[in-house]
Amino acid sequence: MKDILAVIGIVTCIAVSLTTGISLSIGFLTAIVLCSILQFGNYRFKTAVGSMWRAVVEVKLLYFVIVLIGASVSSWLAGGVVQTIMIFGLKAMLGKNVVLMTFIITALAGFFMGTAIGTISTLGIAILGIGAAFGIPLHILLGAAVSGAFISDKISPLSGLMNLTLAGSGAGYADAVKSMVKTLVPVMILSAVFYYVVGNQFVSADVSQVADIEAAMRGAFFIHPGLLLLPVMVVVLAFSGRPSVFSIGSGVLLGIVFAVVFQHGKLTETIGAVLFGFHAQTGDVLLDGILKSGGMVGMLEVILIVMCAVALSDFLEQTGMNKRIFGKFFDRVQSASGLLMTGGLISIVLTALTCDQTAGIVLPLKMLRKYGPKFGITPAMTVRTISDTGTIIAPLMPWNINALIIIGITGISAVEYGPYAILCILAPAISILHLFLSSKHQTKNIKNAA
Repeated sequence: MKDILAVIGIVTCIAVSLTTGISLSIGFLTAIVLCSILQFGNYRFKTAVGSMWRAVVEVKLLYFVIVLIGASVSSWLAGGVVQTIMIFGLKAMLGKNVVLMTFIITALAGFFMGTAIGTISTLGIAILGIGAAFGIPLHILLGAAVSGAFISDKISPLSGLMNLTLAGSGAGYADAVKSMVKTLVPVMILSAVFYYVVGNQFVSADVSQVADIEAAMRGAFFIHPGLLLLPVMVVVLAFSGRPSVFSIGSGVLLGIVFAVVFQHGKLTETIGAVLFGFHAQTGDVLLDGILKSGGMVGMLEVILIVMCAVALSDFLEQTGMNKRIFGKFFDRVQSASGLLMTGGLISIVLTALTCDQTAGIVLPLKMLRKYGPKFGITPAMTVRTISDTGTIIAPLMPWNINALIIIGITGISAVEYGPYAILCILAPAISILHLFLSSKHQTKNIKNAA
């Protein structure tokens, strides 16, 4: 009963924070205090505090990446890279379905970069600028970008989450991909159809409108195809297996160089923009509203929220709540499909509850590896299930770390873009439907055999 009350308390604290506008960090801290009271006797205070502190410190690399993401947006803007992508993107997308193109382009970029958030914070920002120029609502375009970019977390060989899933399952990458294709292909097709239909509602700007935007942009910035070497370099570094810190950090440094050399900006002012945010002054209200960022400082609240979320997740683990609440569901399973469906649903719940994908990957995989051999479940099947559920659904939850970083970058919340991040909605739905139908088929075969 105490475990159920603790879960209700966590959900309530998060809901209150979201509805009142109070920082989620306060909500998470309140949830930790509430859970510590309800779980009294299941932990030692000093041990619990020490464990939470170690958990927060262990993911220090994540904080650095978040700060670098904030810095990269500002440096790319200061260096004219985003503006260059926008200009050539506007021309390339004239007469085309911009929403569908956004989905396809971010899917390809995310796969090669290996980071969903990195794709959105660089290429995604430029695409939002293109969409604004065409008069397309930004939350719709961001939804398409999120759908495409988060394929990275699901299947990219360079993704940290994908490699965590492979390690936890014991599966090889090639075998996992073969299994994942069963659900990924229909999800991709349905998502593309959705974006084609949605995108057809919007008419691309005409040549004169694009020319006016280009004139305003070129009047304030140096625009040249050579500036595209920066995003190409970042993609190449990511694809070569370099850590995200190295690839994103290199992009930040080169962006600063571009700002000083090509945009004739002062080094001190450029560094200031990277630290505190960039604000363009083109004289065009629309463009000035798009070409801005919060810099590194703008990501500090996100880091604080992430710290609190990590601490809460660790507390749930060390008190044994996760195993006590979810472990019993696996004991009741009687079929392979049923076991995978249970793992997928629990992965979703844990991702929602802990505000991060890690717990939604690790704990279900432990259970699936324990019970899977009994039902003939292969490691590749567990990878497909977890990547289709707890991994891909993360950006739809406003309190999730991924959604928090996205709103920090774009100013658009998951509540707004979520309904249009259709791939993130379809993937778990189709995966669970596939398992449900398989379970029905297995049950029917057993009855016929009897």
